[in-house]
Order: sequence, then C-alpha cells, then structure tokens
Amino acid sequence: MGYNLTVQTGNVSGGGTDGTVKVRFNRDNYGLTDWFTLDHAGNDFEAGSRDTYHIDASVNIQPGTALEVELDPTGLGSDWHLEWITVVEDGTNKTWHIAANTWFQRSKEVTTTNTGGDQATHDVAGILNQLFPLTPVNPGDQRIYLSSFDGRAWSPYQALSAVTDKQPTLAAVDTTLFLAWKGRGDQTLWWTSTTDGQNWREDQQQPEGSSWSRPSLAPNPAKNGVVQIARGGDGNTTLWSSTFGDGAWQPSRNLGIGSSSDDGPTAAQHHDGLFLAWQGSGGDQQIWWSASADGLTWQEQHKVPDATSSASPALSTFNDQVHLAWKSSSDTKIYWSICDGKNWSKPLSIANAATHVSPALATYDGRLYLAWKAADAPAIWWASYDGKAWSKPEQNANVNTGVGPALAAFDGKLYMAWTPVPPPPPERSFFEKLGDAGRAFGPFL
Repeated sequence: MGYNLTVQTGNVSGGGTDGTVKVRFNRDNYGLTDWFTLDHAGNDFEAGSRDTYHIDASVNIQPGTALEVELDPTGLGSDWHLEWITVVEDGTNKTWHIAANTWFQRSKEVTTTNTGGDQATHDVAGILNQLFPLTPVNPGDQRIYLSSFDGRAWSPYQALSAVTDKQPTLAAVDTTLFLAWKGRGDQTLWWTSTTDGQNWREDQQQPEGSSWSRPSLAPNPAKNGVVQIARGGDGNTTLWSSTFGDGAWQPSRNLGIGSSSDDGPTAAQHHDGLFLAWQGSGGDQQIWWSASADGLTWQEQHKVPDATSSASPALSTFNDQVHLAWKSSSDTKIYWSICDGKNWSKPLSIANAATHVSPALATYDGRLYLAWKAADAPAIWWASYDGKAWSKPEQNANVNTGVGPALAAFDGKLYMAWTPVPPPPPERSFFEKLGDAGRAFGPFL
C-alpha cells in the first residue's frame, strides 16, 4: 500500500526552504510508520511550488489518524511556510487534506518598523514539528454552502454556485447580506449579495485586487456598502482595501501603515468606524490591529498583547467592545481577548474549543457567537457568550469543512457559510510533467 503526497509551499516571501522535510503517519501521538524524507532531484519546496511524492506506507487511515511533519533546518533559507498537503491512497484514490497554513522555523528575533520609523524587536517561537489531522475529501465539491440559525436550530443548508478553496467571508449592511471569496485554484476575488437570504445575485468578479488568501468584509462607514480588505496576490503580503458603494468598487489602495500578513485579515464595525486585525508575515505570528474612522485612513498598527497565531484571527463587536478570537500559534486552543477601543484584556482560552484553522465571530440576538472547524475532524462546532460565560459547544449536524466557516447576523438570523475540504490538486499539464523530467534527468538535447 502506498500514498501520493502533494505538498503546496506558501507563495510568500521567505516561504521556501533549503531544509529537509520528513513525514510519518501518527495516531494518538504514536508513530504508525517510519519517517519518510520528501526529496526530488533539484530544488524542492520553493516558494509557491507544488511538489508530489510517493511513499510506501502500510497504514489504514482512520478517524484520528494524523500526518506528522518535521523540518530539519539547514542553511540560511531554513524557514518554511506550508500551505496545504493532500494525501491520495494508491488504487482507491481515497483522498485526505491538510489545510496547514503555518510556518516551520527556528526561534528568532523579528524587527518591525512603524510608520514613524521606530523599530521594535520581539521573539518568535520556533516550531519544527507539527501534527496535522487528516480530513477526508469529497472530491470536486468546493461550492460554498449556507445555513441560518433562528436561535433554536440551524436550517437545512443551501448550496451556492460560488466555489473556493479558502474560508469565505460574510458581512451584513442594512438590507443586504454580502458574501466574498477567493477563486478556486487562482487569486481572483469574487462577491455576491442577497436581500432575503435565499436568492443571490449572479457571482461577480471583484475588478480591484487579487489574493491567495481569503478576503475580509465589513460595513463601509463612508457609504452604504462594504469595505473589502485582503492580502495582495503574487506573493505580495501587503494589506490592501477596496470599497463598494453606489453599485461600484473603488480602486484598491495600500493601507499605508506597513501592515502585511501571510493570511487574510479580519475586520469588524465598531461605533462608526472599523477595527482590523491580522497575523504577521514572514514567520511573524504576532497578531496586529489597527482602526479607521472611514475605512480609508488607518491608525498606526499595534500588537495585540500576548496574542500569536498560525492562522487569521476573527473580530466582532459585542456589548460596545471589540472581541478577538484566534487559534494559538503553539497548539489548537482558541483564545479570546476584549478591547475597549484602546486596550486589550488578558487572553483567555475558550473551554473545549480547538481548531487548526481560522475561527469565526458574529453578534446575534444579544449574544456573541463563535464557530470553528474541529481540530481533529471536519465537523463545525459553535458556542455563544452572554457577557458572562461561554455556552457548551454544540456541533452543527451534517456540516463539514476543512478551511473554517464564516458568520454574520442578517434579517433576524445568524448565517454561516463554509466550503467542504479542498479536492486533490488539478492534473498537471504535459509540459509541467516534462519540466519535472528535465530536472530529474537533466536537459533534453
């Protein structure tokens, strides 16, 4: 028995590595197989590259089976950004997916510079070995699904025409619910909207901007529309914004505060302005934040104290305060902090809430709701906060995802959007395979 492993290295600055990558199957922290070194002739794991390896492993992948990934750092370019891995079983073509989106790196110091030219140095913890649960794939289905909650139960889900391989995003503005997403297998950005939660306008490509990560939406303080903020495309980790109002998107513009991220940011309305939070770039897992009165001009960026993550955080306003939730950079726990507009509270973990991707937050019917993909399965769980305590987590029955859900309150209901786990990568062209052959056997004469 054997498996084909396809490994996607992040298309970010410094994302490639000269180190040695090894994998083995694991269950309950016990190695089920020997270590397998992933190596081809030539350069493996270049930034943005997609490499496929075959390993001979006699293991029966069952619920709870994980893939353990380890980086042996060598040379100057030793850090590595792993975006995702697919595992395909020989003969059956059964497929599992890992939405990793995380850095492997030595411990180091990172220096950042604010808009005033001041520099600050902080430590980044080293992570060289990680366990990733293997999530079964329903091949080919990357549609975005939608369900609503009326305070008692979730409705049967609705499949939309939109397709993506990243977490979607939702935002409600008066009588309109907006949905935005990154295109499947490319860096295009798309959007649609509804006024009744059932009938959606035709999918529209966002003419301004591109990204390899999911975008973020929030109400536009300046107009009756939305602000979209996303990481740049083509390896550009800078954050850009574009506003939609009066039926048209405005040109994208750099936030202008030196902000950059390896993942998509998150935004939320607070009073008459916006809050924005994001994970750093280039191995910086610090969570940063900024605020804007109009969605155009942003305050100087600041760190959220004691908040680090390997994925994008989530934001929502509840009881006149800004709430931030994120997946820990060192484990799968979900942490949470509150801001009064200037100062953040000490982070606290939310009991029985764990994930390896981005969570979602939204305020509905006097409560703050948190939704997340389970750390060890594709199931979606949720809990709510009444201002004093979090409720016991509940599973959204018969709903699975590999990339995390989105939440928004609209028209008296709480809406959730998600996509199933990504399918195997598309079949590579003859010329791509020919290029691999040339690297393996030398130039063709």
